[in-house]
Amino acid sequence: MATQVSDLRDRAEVWRAAAHEQDNGETVYEYAYQRTVWTAVTPTSGRAESLEGGAMRAELTHRVVVREASLPDICREMYFVVRGLRLDVSYWLPIYSRRGWMEIFCTAHEGEVTADGT
Repeated sequence: MATQVSDLRDRAEVWRAAAHEQDNGETVYEYAYQRTVWTAVTPTSGRAESLEGGAMRAELTHRVVVREASLPDICREMYFVVRGLRLDVSYWLPIYSRRGWMEIFCTAHEGEVTADGT
C-alpha cells in the first residue's frame, strides 16, 4: 500500500555535517541541526554481533519515507533523530510509482553512537 500524507506520523530531526574552519586554518566537519520533517519510519531488518570482551553490537536498518520537497538537498553526510534513535543515511531512492516521494534507507548502530553524535 502506498504511503499517504496521513502516514507521516514520526517527527525527525535532520542533522547534517557542516564545514567549520578552525583558528589554525584547518577545516573540521561538525554536525549541525538543519530542520524537522514529518516521516514514516519502518524497521526493515537487524543483526547482532559479538565483540571482544563479551560486548554486543546491533545494527538495525530502517526505511524512512518523506516527501521530496521536505528534503531537497539530501546527502550521505546526514542523519535523522527519531524518538531518540540516530538513523544514519545509507542510500535513498525515489518512489517511482508516486511522484514527489522518496525512500531513505538508514542504519542505526546500537551500542556505538548516541543521537547527539558522540
